[in-house]
Amino acid sequence: MEQFLQPEEYSLDNIFKGKYIIPVYQRPYNWGETQVKQLLLDIDEAYEHYQKFQDNNADDNILFAGTIFIKTELNYRNEYTEYTVVDGQQRITTLTLLLMAILNFLFKENSEDDIVGEIRNYLWKKEGRKNNKEKQVLTLGNIDKETLSKLFDELYSKNDIVKYALDIIETSENKVEINLLNNFLLINEHLSKMKTEEKYLNYVDFIKNNIRVISIKINTNMVKLFSIFESINSKGKPLDQIDLIKSYIFQNLNHADYDEYLEKWGTLIEKTNDNLGDYFTTYIRANITYYRSAIKQEYFKSLAEGRLRDYFNKNSLGDILKEFINDMLKQV
Repeated sequence: MEQFLQPEEYSLDNIFKGKYIIPVYQRPYNWGETQVKQLLLDIDEAYEHYQKFQDNNADDNILFAGTIFIKTELNYRNEYTEYTVVDGQQRITTLTLLLMAILNFLFKENSEDDIVGEIRNYLWKKEGRKNNKEKQVLTLGNIDKETLSKLFDELYSKNDIVKYALDIIETSENKVEINLLNNFLLINEHLSKMKTEEKYLNYVDFIKNNIRVISIKINTNMVKLFSIFESINSKGKPLDQIDLIKSYIFQNLNHADYDEYLEKWGTLIEKTNDNLGDYFTTYIRANITYYRSAIKQEYFKSLAEGRLRDYFNKNSLGDILKEFINDMLKQV
């Protein structure tokens, strides 16, 4: 069985006909102001070219916003397909926030244009003829899951989510939550220069056809998924050491243990407020052996096959790594 299916070119319209789940074991959404601004400026450049030449089919109008790797999970009554996002969380989340900011403006304008219905269908999947509030297009996997879900709920009720985001930021001490909401507000501020409903509608008409991603579907089991993820990311920005260590751990667990230990790994991320790398090093220094700098993947490999074997009194590498996660969770 092939691990990768043929790459497809997806427009924004294609992307948002699906429903996406970010796995619990992935790090939270962490694009900052620089990355979000760059995407918005890239869209502006393509849009300005389109407005100048009014040729919707011109290659110069197309903005390729990167590559996403997704794994098909289920098809719901031929209405939509649900995917696990293996790589591409940052792009999908940012594009979702973009659509939410647009719909928030159109709701405030009491717009009756067909585009309002289209965006609603992007953001909430239908059950019968009606959008289901619970079937949000994107479910984040960790600390930020509830934040995005509440933003969806407020928007579904046609409450002003700009005001909602500002209110939450004032009281929140969660850096992940604040980052997501700040990015939403940054997008909203960027769009607000358009001012009129007509300009927003023209903008949506452009982006739904002219923003493209390369979508690659992964067709493999979870045991191989981490080695694929590591391979994908080795070609771009280097993964953090904690992500490389996670990849090593789960490549050495049995498939039957995945659900339980992925959930535990996600709990560790949540309980450390996305500072699992720091806790990881602290745990090893306190319990196993002193190591001057942060723990790296290669050192952890030798540790797992040496001192951890004696510490947990296990022979199987898989059993050693499970006990390691269990004890980290116990002491967190």
